[in-house]
Amino acid sequence: MNFRQRAFYITYVLTIIVLMIFALFGNVYMGQRMWIDNRTFEGGPYAYFVANSAAWWNTLGSATDIVIVWMGDALLLYRCYIIWSGKWQVIALPALIYLASIALSLCVLVESALPTTKAFFSVGVLINFTVPWIALTSSLNIILTALICYRILRVRLQLRAALKHDIELLSLNDYGNSSMYTSIISMLVESALPLAIIGLITCVLVGKASFASTPFLVIWGTVAGISPLLIVARIAMGMGWTRDTSSKLDTSIVFAPAPKQAEKRSRLTHGTVTTNSTGPFNPTESTFAQRIGWNGSGSRDDDDSAEKV
Repeated sequence: MNFRQRAFYITYVLTIIVLMIFALFGNVYMGQRMWIDNRTFEGGPYAYFVANSAAWWNTLGSATDIVIVWMGDALLLYRCYIIWSGKWQVIALPALIYLASIALSLCVLVESALPTTKAFFSVGVLINFTVPWIALTSSLNIILTALICYRILRVRLQLRAALKHDIELLSLNDYGNSSMYTSIISMLVESALPLAIIGLITCVLVGKASFASTPFLVIWGTVAGISPLLIVARIAMGMGWTRDTSSKLDTSIVFAPAPKQAEKRSRLTHGTVTTNSTGPFNPTESTFAQRIGWNGSGSRDDDDSAEKV
C-alpha cells in the first residue's frame, strides 16, 4: 500500500469516526430529552420524538447517519467492482440504485429538517420518502452482498476443484493461504452481510410504523459505520481483495496442474507432509503459493506494490 492509498484510507476512517461521534451525540441527546427530561410528555416518549423530529440535534444525527450510509455503500460498491475483476457490467444496476438512494435520502433529510414537518413519521411523509429510501438502500446492500458472496463462493469452489492438492497442503500450515480470500469471515466482512440483514429488518419495522423502528434505525446507522471500517481493516492487514488478487486467483484456476501431476510432485505420508525431494515440504514452494505470490510470512510478495482498495 503506497502513501497515496494509505492517506486515502486514513482520511476515510477518520471521517467515518467523526461522523459516528456526531450521530451518537444527536441520538443520545434526543434519547435524554425523550426518556428523562420530557418523560411526562403527553402521548409518551414516542410522541415527543415525533413532535420534535425537526430539532437541530435530531437533524444533526440524521444528517450524519445518512452521510455514513453514503460512504459505506460507496465503499461496498467499489469493493464489488474490485472483487469482480473490474467488470463494470456487474455494478451498473447497483450504481443506479445507489444514485437513486442518495436522491431519496436528500429528500428525507430536507423534509425532516423543515420546521413545518413536525409530523415527520406521519403516514404521508413516511410513504413518500422514508420507506422508499430505506428499502432502496437495503436492496442495494442485499444485491451487493449477493454478488460478492457469489463471487467469493465461486472462486472458493473453483480453487478446491482445480487446485485441490495444493490447497490441502497449504491448509496444514498456520500461516495465511488462499482461504484468506475465500473464507466465511471474508464473505461476512467483504459483503457487509450484517448490514444487509439489519437494513431489511429496519425497513419492515419503519414501513409498519412500529415503535421498535426507532432503536433499529440507530443500530442500522451504527452498523453502517462499522462495516466499512472492518473492510478497511482487512485491507490494511493485507487480507482484503485487490485488483491483483482476482487476476492471480483466476490465473491459478486456468493453469491448474492435472491431479496426477500434482500427486507426483508431493504427497502426504503418515500425517507428515513430504515431497519427492530429500528435504521437508516447504509451503512457499507450492504451485498455488507461487502463483498468488505468497511468501510464507502471512503476506504476499507484492503487498507493497499491489493496489489495496
